[in-house]
Amino acid sequence: MSNNNSNSLPEEEITHGDSLSWWSIFLDRLLYYLPYPKEECLRILTDVMINYYNGNPIEIGILEEFRDNYIAEHAIKWYTRESFVYRVLNKAFRQRNLSLLFLFGFLIKDLYEQLKVEYEKFRLIHLSSDVITVYRAQLMWNEEIQDIKNGYNKIVNWCLFSTTRNRDLTDIYLNQFVQLTDPIQNVLFEIKIDFRKTSYPYADISNLSYFPNESEVLFMIGTTFHLTDDIVYNEVEKRWLIKLELEEDRRKIIENNSLPNSNNNVSIRSCLKRVVRTLLQRIAVMSTDDIYIIFEKISELFPTETKWLFAIGSHCVANHIDHRYGNAYVQFSSRLAIYNNALVIWQQYIDDIELNCYLDMGDIHMEIGRCYTHFLFRDYKKAEIHFNLALENYELAQKSVFIGNNEKTDVYENVIDIYQIKTDHGDKSSKTLEMAIKNRQSYVEHLLKSRDSNDITLVEPFERLAELYKSVKKYDEALINYEKALEISKTQASLDYNGILRQAKEIVDIYTKYKNDPYSAMKYEDIIRDMESKEEVKFGRFMTALDLHKQRAVD
Repeated sequence: MSNNNSNSLPEEEITHGDSLSWWSIFLDRLLYYLPYPKEECLRILTDVMINYYNGNPIEIGILEEFRDNYIAEHAIKWYTRESFVYRVLNKAFRQRNLSLLFLFGFLIKDLYEQLKVEYEKFRLIHLSSDVITVYRAQLMWNEEIQDIKNGYNKIVNWCLFSTTRNRDLTDIYLNQFVQLTDPIQNVLFEIKIDFRKTSYPYADISNLSYFPNESEVLFMIGTTFHLTDDIVYNEVEKRWLIKLELEEDRRKIIENNSLPNSNNNVSIRSCLKRVVRTLLQRIAVMSTDDIYIIFEKISELFPTETKWLFAIGSHCVANHIDHRYGNAYVQFSSRLAIYNNALVIWQQYIDDIELNCYLDMGDIHMEIGRCYTHFLFRDYKKAEIHFNLALENYELAQKSVFIGNNEKTDVYENVIDIYQIKTDHGDKSSKTLEMAIKNRQSYVEHLLKSRDSNDITLVEPFERLAELYKSVKKYDEALINYEKALEISKTQASLDYNGILRQAKEIVDIYTKYKNDPYSAMKYEDIIRDMESKEEVKFGRFMTALDLHKQRAVD
């Protein structure tokens, strides 16, 4: 792309967040799931790009073809073609340019959806082979190579990551004249894919690519890899070899599967609101500037929804103030004013069943309640008023047909937090404890509807429910839930010794202290001894490695 072109693309709105987790949130929770008005987005994108490529008849011709013929099923084909899509999109990812990414948002979503479909096909075909290896050759700055050598052993790709199954094809991307002393070096990535591991979408896209003979395997943005060996330099081939393995990340799949899809039986407005609300949960790693830019761009995409989008944006800003340093009294006043303004807006949507504003009003009342429990204010009477209003709104929200599975999870977790705050501040009435247990039980039942019975994420909810039952002396119910947590922990490929120890000790404690049943406790005492011996071995290995490190330092 010519640097002296008088026209330009948006450059100013680069993300300001200082954490890669913020970038992941923007992509994973928002950009892939917005219900884009595609025809309008396609028109705006082509208008901007035609203006940018003014005077370049070849690119204008490609753009006109794109405008007239683009469909979602051809997203990968357009990305792999030598055109503005590949060049500008990768520029946007490298710069983390919010304006460009929103401009291409509908296409990015199509890429993601198409790759998800191919990912499932690809895994099914190769489940019997378990593992394959793919390759990627590229030029890298020597400083980048050293950073990988000396840094954390995980690598996350923040652009679409293209690889090939044919190692011979990688040679064309390397410079045979590069010397070891040069600032730019040849690098070959050798990546092992274990199909038994769940991760972000990836697939062999040969049948969809503009270049079908390249045996290309494409990885979605956000895929994580880890180093499996030392990074070494090959003198003969004049390149560095970096061996990676695809990292399993079930958490991302659980999160993303819980997000709405505008292709399902959900209205556009309801889908939009669910997606935008996910930003409320990840506010700490965002900057205020990014919040404003995001909501400005979303409002441009959906101009008829600006008022309630402004309410959610205000809610985000108020939450974000809580994560910043400064005068607590000033922050308190600012947050209350913003929350109250947002409540005024939501009151206007009480009868709009698609938006289910009770969710938002419940969240805001909960946040106001938390403000009043701050150690500098400690106005628990006012806090109690808002916590009760939050509970009332959450109850109404749960009755709505427009509440999503992920939103139900959020409500259960927020109600759990409210009852925890109530009991922490002295409300241990039988009614409060009964409601706390009832909500915990409903929360666990809700999770079991959407997760495998041995999912590791169920351990903590079962343990917390068991603790509540134990606190009110319902020991049989406590045992049932501790045992469920323990059984799940024992089925995991990588055992959490500390977790298993904790659960087994709780069970032994109940049997011996409260049930007077030492015989039933014996099985769990065996588990404790087994786990403690493994912990000792693990600790001994760590000490040996530490001693060896110290010895090398002395030598």
